[in-house]
Formats: sequence, C-alpha cells, structure tokens
Amino acid sequence: MGAAPSCDPFTPPTFRGDVPTGHDVLGFDLGSQEVTAAQSDAYVAAVDAASPRVVSGVFGHSVEGRPLTYATTQEFLSHFGLKSRRDLPGMDDLQAAGLLDPVDTALERLGLETPDEDDDEVELETDAEDA
Repeated sequence: MGAAPSCDPFTPPTFRGDVPTGHDVLGFDLGSQEVTAAQSDAYVAAVDAASPRVVSGVFGHSVEGRPLTYATTQEFLSHFGLKSRRDLPGMDDLQAAGLLDPVDTALERLGLETPDEDDDEVELETDAEDA
C-alpha cells in the first residue's frame, strides 16, 4: 500500500467517477460560500447515493435537535486502522475526550434533558412564552 495522500485544505478536492460536485448539487463550488445544514445534508446524500465507496449516516443531534451527519470512505477508515464505521468513536468517547459542544455538557451538568436521537421535535422555553 502506498503512502496516504496529504490533506491540504487549500487544494481543491479531486472528483472521481460519477460523484457529483458541489456545483452539480448546490449550484455553486464548494468553499465559495457558506452552506446551510440542509445544503450540507443534501450534498452528503447525493455523494453517498452516487458512490459505492461513500458511507454516510447520523452520529448524533445538535442542541436544536438537528441531525449531525457524517460521510466517510473505507479508505479513510483503513488509514486510521478502523475496520468499519462502527469503530468510529461514539458520543461517550467524544464526551470523554472533551470534544462535544459545551452547551450539551452544561445542560447535562444542570440536569436538563438534551434531545434524544429519536426525538423529531425539540421544545425550547423562551421568555416570550412567559409574556
């Protein structure tokens, strides 16, 4: 096996085969402007659908209850000595490493409930409701 390619954030990605570019899916080049969560999810889904090499899914939810998606390839997993996506760190691992959103940690310390993966809606209390 040859050396893994370096990761240079200033080098545009190389697209192989029938994988759609950002422009194909979103109407603009990746990195040329900010994207919404919905646009990011749409692009990940399009790449996943177009390539048998790509695996995507949901690894958790944001404070607002939005799904946090990921996309990876077997080559990425192999590079880091992982056999499958199930070997990726879980939420407990990320929390133990201090990599979770500080809002989640603060809510947990206060004993407040954070959104479960199965929850479709999240109720937020605001001062406006009290008025």
